Amino acid sequence: AVAAAWASWRWLERPVLDARAPSLRRIGPAIPATVGVLVAVSLFISASAPVSAVSLVAPPAPPLPAPTTTSAPPPVPHVTEVSNPDDVALSAIAPTAPTGDDPTAPATETDSSTPDAAGASSVSATAGAVESSSGTAAATAGFDPLVRAAARRAVVNPGEVPRILVVGDSAALTLGDGLSRWATDTGRAQVWDAGSLGCAIARGGTHRYVNYRPEGSPANCERWATVRAEQVASIQPHLVVVMSGTWDVVDRKLAGSDVWTHLGNPDADAYFASELRAFLDVAAAGGATVVWLDHPAIRSGVKEGLDGPFPESDPARIDRLNAIATTVAASRDDTAVVDVRSFLRGQPGGELDPVRRPDGIHWSRDAGRQDAEWLGPVLLSLVDLPPGSTAR
Repeated sequence: AVAAAWASWRWLERPVLDARAPSLRRIGPAIPATVGVLVAVSLFISASAPVSAVSLVAPPAPPLPAPTTTSAPPPVPHVTEVSNPDDVALSAIAPTAPTGDDPTAPATETDSSTPDAAGASSVSATAGAVESSSGTAAATAGFDPLVRAAARRAVVNPGEVPRILVVGDSAALTLGDGLSRWATDTGRAQVWDAGSLGCAIARGGTHRYVNYRPEGSPANCERWATVRAEQVASIQPHLVVVMSGTWDVVDRKLAGSDVWTHLGNPDADAYFASELRAFLDVAAAGGATVVWLDHPAIRSGVKEGLDGPFPESDPARIDRLNAIATTVAASRDDTAVVDVRSFLRGQPGGELDPVRRPDGIHWSRDAGRQDAEWLGPVLLSLVDLPPGSTAR
């Protein structure tokens, strides 16, 4: 920039100030030099510019394990009915009052419900149990206090390295990148990072994000029952790690409905629980231990350069997502919960640290690798390793 400014002053501006027209004879020899300087400066800036802190490209996958005679599990049918599984007591989680809704939306577009007075005490008690279940179960099992262990544990045979499949949305993709590099650096596991951009667990319908433009989910997101089943059959993971947040807490119209809703409303809660249960069925079909990672708060709009806050950034929605997931997991013997959110809250900068998550959603490459130093060993504690395993 300095060189270009000097060239402009020397051969264009100074002649004008001296009342001399910059003739072609004068400026002709300067043109190649000026262009050369600009090109050199541009190349220098491009070469020295920092690489984007967030990478949305999956790292190279390890080789697949040797094929077995096990056939791929059948895909779970698309859930079209909004219903609550019998063994998931969603009514026991105190509903959170929706906040941060689109102020231009008609009041009839959202709905919330409050438990009646007769059930208030039981709702409060059970909700508290859900919130503390992770730490209580972990303490009795001897694990990290941020972990609720699953009763069923995948067994790693002698000579094997634990295989970990990471699935979910783009936040899972960026954290999975850190886990993948941790596994490569330490040799303690193999990690397949299969997070998907723009994908939610709850399928179908229409959603709106940041700019309120209604849109459907990418086609590949709607096919997770088949895609995840194929990945599980091919990789034969010991652990399937699940993280999903942003696209499950946005405003959405469920399939067949014209009403905008979101987590915190009974219809959206029941539908997400039903879809999550189906998702976990697919993840666990090969005998893996499934691990739900509690999602930290998000701040949408940062990447787009837009001011907020936007409805999906309401912490109550992430609270609700994690509470439902914890309740669903508690009804299963194959699913553990790792409270990543509480871990981040205990770090410098907190869960929305702009250094760790520069765009308010995704992990930076450095932060993903750093956090994997904690998360990797926690995950390995959830499988049965053979004596003398190098993964210990």
